[in-house]
Amino acid sequence: MARGVGQRVRTVVLFGSRLDCLTLSETCDAVEAMIRAHDRCHLICVKDVGLTVRCCDDGFLRRFYDRADLVLVDGRGLMLAGHLLGRPLPGRVGGPDLYSELLHRAAARDYGVYLLGARPEIVAEAARRLRARTPPLRVVGWRDGYFTGREESVVADIARTRPDILFVGISTPLRERFLDAWRDRLPPCACVPIGGVLDIEAGVIRPAPRWVSRLGLEWLFRVLQEPRRLAPRYARTHARFAVMLAAAVLRRTVGTNHGEGSQ
Repeated sequence: MARGVGQRVRTVVLFGSRLDCLTLSETCDAVEAMIRAHDRCHLICVKDVGLTVRCCDDGFLRRFYDRADLVLVDGRGLMLAGHLLGRPLPGRVGGPDLYSELLHRAAARDYGVYLLGARPEIVAEAARRLRARTPPLRVVGWRDGYFTGREESVVADIARTRPDILFVGISTPLRERFLDAWRDRLPPCACVPIGGVLDIEAGVIRPAPRWVSRLGLEWLFRVLQEPRRLAPRYARTHARFAVMLAAAVLRRTVGTNHGEGSQ
């Protein structure tokens, strides 16, 4: 069961890790419930194929995601795995879509948001554009994601501004290690990972077209933008995931056939 949501959420376990079965709208409703509770820092996590593979290899990451309040599905790969393994998932909740919908609700309900991540000039430009595009939105603060050794001052600034939603655009595993170490010092809020969304918000990189997002192929769009840096990493990750999925399907098939033969 998901933590801190105030309602029972159906979960499934894929490759040893929990996934919460929520749609985008249900996720945003759950985030608003956390904001209203105003009791602690709630961690919302989004897991794709890459993070699934890394959690299988990294005990710290696996434990971190197991302790999160919500762990959402991002990517067609996990949805396909759920279907093939008899654990269907309701849909994907991509980081950009979650960010966009929560911004809409924040502007409508006067929630304060804080942006954490990217380079100093990028996060500042993202904040400027957000304020210009959506005047009712309260951007209460922002800091860049390059603060190793200055974590305490970053946490103090977040606590001072008291955001309702903390958007974190820091890469794995730096994001998880920061939140694990400082979660108890962060103010009551909903902490939401957004990957590279701040680069998109600031106009540094192009967003994926809507039809690409609907197909769940943002990862391929990113690879085509930065092939030299990203192609080897995605190739290794997706090949590993394909092997993991094939092995899991084979185990399920053999187990099913064995069960039928023993009846």
